[in-house]
Amino acid sequence: MADDVHLSKLKEGVTAWNEWRPTDPKFQADLTGADLTHANLTSANLKSADLKDADLTNADLRDADLTYADLTAANLTDAKLRDANLTDADLLGADLTRANLMDAKLRDADLTDADLSGADLTRADLGGADLGGADLTGAVVENAVFGGTMFDSETQGLDRLTEDQRAGLVSAEQDADAVAQSDAPGRAAQITVGAAKRIIGPAHEVLIGLSIPNDLSEAHRDLFLELLRTVEDLQQSLAGLRDETRPLFDENEEFRKKLAAALPLWKRAWETFVLKSAEGAGTSVGKGAVFTAGFIAGMISSAFAAEPLGIPI
Repeated sequence: MADDVHLSKLKEGVTAWNEWRPTDPKFQADLTGADLTHANLTSANLKSADLKDADLTNADLRDADLTYADLTAANLTDAKLRDANLTDADLLGADLTRANLMDAKLRDADLTDADLSGADLTRADLGGADLGGADLTGAVVENAVFGGTMFDSETQGLDRLTEDQRAGLVSAEQDADAVAQSDAPGRAAQITVGAAKRIIGPAHEVLIGLSIPNDLSEAHRDLFLELLRTVEDLQQSLAGLRDETRPLFDENEEFRKKLAAALPLWKRAWETFVLKSAEGAGTSVGKGAVFTAGFIAGMISSAFAAEPLGIPI
């Protein structure tokens, strides 16, 4: 059971927690089995279980539920996270040095630029996780699951993986290039420039008319703005294409790569602002403007992706 005082202080917010946290290096936060999902910890003082920049060094988070929690840049050095549920958690730039992640669920977690050096990932499930730029140097990966796990040229320590584990990895860079250069990259192969303009144009008009909620977390705000920028950029590129009967993917390689790079972003916006809000993503994500942005992103993704999201368009 989590220590009531520790859990209560954490609910006051990251700033309060970091100011209160004892300087004694032997201090260990007891958050065992705590429910830290974004839905259940929404409160006046702690929105969407946002633990961004939290100092949880040496914390005991065994069996804790951190599903969808925002742990961006959190200090989890030497943390005990055995059997913790970190599914869909944002761990961008988090310090997980020497963390015990045995049997942890990290499926679809964002571990971009995370430091996992020396971490124990024995039997951990990293299926679908993003390890772009992450450091696995010295990590223990015995029987860890790497199925559809993304990596890039900056990911370190992959030499520790077995041949079977490496077979489960997906190169984000190569995948984008393959889609961009393919002769038949899904639905977009049949979409004409004119049809693309009729999809992207109205989507852009809706997005620029939306107001970003003030209480949106920084990570979600960045995603919202990135969504807007990519749609705006693609609209400008389409405006320069004059032959509206020409198939979209007959255009130049630079344009094809731009569209291929946008697809995962649109899918992520749909999942974050629509699917996660349906499961109780907190005060911000459930707001109408953000939900609308996510739905628009899902519609665009379904129009162009090889595997549509099942949204009626």
